[in-house]
Amino acid sequence: MSIDFAQRDEAVREIIQEIVKYAVFSHCWDAAGEPTYQDVTTGKHRCTAGSKKLTRFCKTAKSLGYKLAWSDTCCIDKSNMVELSETINAMFQWYSHSHLCIIHLAKSYSSSDFDHEPWFTRGWTLQELLAPRRVKFYNRTWQPLTSDTTTNDKEDKVLLSALSAATASQRPLSLQTTAKIMSWASKRKTTRVEDMAYSLIGLFRVNIRIGYGEGENAFPRLVGAIMMTRPNWDVFAWVGKASSDYPAIPCSPACYPNLTSGWLLRTSG
Repeated sequence: MSIDFAQRDEAVREIIQEIVKYAVFSHCWDAAGEPTYQDVTTGKHRCTAGSKKLTRFCKTAKSLGYKLAWSDTCCIDKSNMVELSETINAMFQWYSHSHLCIIHLAKSYSSSDFDHEPWFTRGWTLQELLAPRRVKFYNRTWQPLTSDTTTNDKEDKVLLSALSAATASQRPLSLQTTAKIMSWASKRKTTRVEDMAYSLIGLFRVNIRIGYGEGENAFPRLVGAIMMTRPNWDVFAWVGKASSDYPAIPCSPACYPNLTSGWLLRTSG
């Protein structure tokens, strides 16, 4: 009897995810700062907008039946460069292995506000939308955008229509070309220049060294890692400014044309 190891591994993963269920948090970081790992572990974090948001996330996760929750703001010791590098390279897995991703839209009351919602323009939130199997959207007052009985907003046709109008992102990732994925990120922004490359690591299933301070050098290194793992040449389908050190490689995802063609999501639970 032949064994489909990929199917077996997927079945085992689903069983474990049901036993060790955790919720992850997706949001735009507050300009005034977010609670850090040190703040939470010492109990000395200030009463800020960021800490209040974290508290609401934890209460929401608890109300949905989760005993474990993870937030990138305070669950990573950013003073430890080894841990930071390992976590950034594994960030996509943190979201894809979660049982639910709770998404907070700080500027939206309803889906009609999506055109002006910063969450759809940030670099890191692209993988936070694509990686999880289940997501639940909450508005600025922490009211769900879909009914309480909807456990996965990726299965809500009305909300999916609104998402389609707000973003060109698609699933499944495995069927998409390098240029297509780059085009999804082309209009997104990050606070740190390097993060525009680091936020795409998981989408391309590659690993690169994390080195804050390298600036635009991060993106050519990402492209180099992609070329080593993806045997196609569409990574060169770009226009615009080239990397200062590598003329054949663009300086950022902004150099990739916007290749939009609707919204495709894997909605299996």
